Amino acid sequence: MRIVSGLCAAALFLVALPADSPAQSVAQVNTIEVAADEVDAYVAGMKKMKVLYEQLLPTVEMRIWRTAIGGASSGLLTVVTEFESMEAWAAGTATLSAHAGYQPLIEELQATGRVMVSASIVSDITP
Repeated sequence: MRIVSGLCAAALFLVALPADSPAQSVAQVNTIEVAADEVDAYVAGMKKMKVLYEQLLPTVEMRIWRTAIGGASSGLLTVVTEFESMEAWAAGTATLSAHAGYQPLIEELQATGRVMVSASIVSDITP
């Protein structure tokens, strides 16, 4: 529920943006905890999700990172999905959520016992 609230807050942020503000690329960053014996199943499910993204949102880049050295966070997975702008994120999220194939993929990922540790929307401020 907390994660949904955070993403809803990001959507509200989108509405609050001035109309003349320049588009900044944004990324949705999800940190996931998956049991070691379920990582392969989770990655297989994410491979299917990536195919869906490529079909529906071809300009979106998705990558999965595994924390290798990070103390207590070692072994966590981070899914980074990059969008051209906050507007593209909002439209893309709506497109995915409405697609008939999306919810079954989410259920497949949930069957791995994954735990969503955090979800954030970050914007690129690289000079």
